[in-house]
Amino acid sequence: MGNPGRSNNPEMNRLPFRTRSLLARLLNVSDSSRVAFGHNATHMINLGIRGLVRQGDRIITTSMEHNAVSRPLRYLEKLGIIELVILPCSTTGLLDSEDLRHALKQQKTAMVIVNHASNVTGTVNDLTAIGSIVRDYDAYFMVDCAQTVGAFPIDVEKDCIDVLAGPGHKSLLGPTGTGFLYVSHRTNPEPLIFGGTGTRSGLDYQPDEMPDCYESGTQNFHGLAGLEAALQYIHSRGIAAITQRKKELCTWVLDGFKNIPGLILYGKTTPENRSPVFSVGKKDVDIADIANALLDDYGIITRTGLHCAPWAHQTAGSYPMGTVRLSPGLFHTREDIDMMIEAVDSVFRKMK
Repeated sequence: MGNPGRSNNPEMNRLPFRTRSLLARLLNVSDSSRVAFGHNATHMINLGIRGLVRQGDRIITTSMEHNAVSRPLRYLEKLGIIELVILPCSTTGLLDSEDLRHALKQQKTAMVIVNHASNVTGTVNDLTAIGSIVRDYDAYFMVDCAQTVGAFPIDVEKDCIDVLAGPGHKSLLGPTGTGFLYVSHRTNPEPLIFGGTGTRSGLDYQPDEMPDCYESGTQNFHGLAGLEAALQYIHSRGIAAITQRKKELCTWVLDGFKNIPGLILYGKTTPENRSPVFSVGKKDVDIADIANALLDDYGIITRTGLHCAPWAHQTAGSYPMGTVRLSPGLFHTREDIDMMIEAVDSVFRKMK
């Protein structure tokens, strides 16, 4: 097989460059070398945070963040390295831009970190509006796009994004065990992992060049090959068409849920600025009972609990029990959605 950067296998040497270029084009990144690959979104979020934060920095984030963001920040706060400000969002998961502006006015801030869309409520934040405010106050703008990259348009230039992390799976349709980090020319995070990069092997120190400085050790090149194929499909179908399909999925599910007695839906009840992630529950009913009935009687796979996002559940009002989450994907049909609605309706009517 060979190892890119370490062997003379021309096909393998071109693979990461091709995949990187496809991803850069999707995000409107002019210099594809500013995109580095890693194990998953969590790995790359930690690289972005730990690589940029300095002693005494003030960091602003939101009450809808995943543990991939909240836990590194809490750890740095516990060590006394940062001052952490957590802005409350609406119960649907939306960040008020004016609340952010007010917080930035109070004190010099090093970085603002937000997720593009919640993995609990599906609410999609306006990155352009948020990014322009952050840039006004000369802070770094970091985005967790785990729920949106490949499903919604993202433009790092228009959105004033300095750091952006995401996974190769989910809406990018690639294999698990892949992730990426984009860093703008305004930022140069310190590496999280040091070691062999296949370049400048005579140095005792980590090379400075992007993306080599962040890609120590053998990467998941089988995964990058799968990600390349997935990105080719996304480009051929077009991000606008994919976004429209996601909106259709939201419309079908939301219309069906309206008529199910006792169903509590967390998040927006309209398809605009929403991803097809649906957290539901029923008063005085254990969510595990709902999930088990959907699986046992209809073969529908869900995820229950707090979804590694307790802050988001506290904001939405579903803490501490959590919710049952249903997440239809790009290739589900209208017939699939109708079957799901019927199943959920039947299970909820039986639950007392």
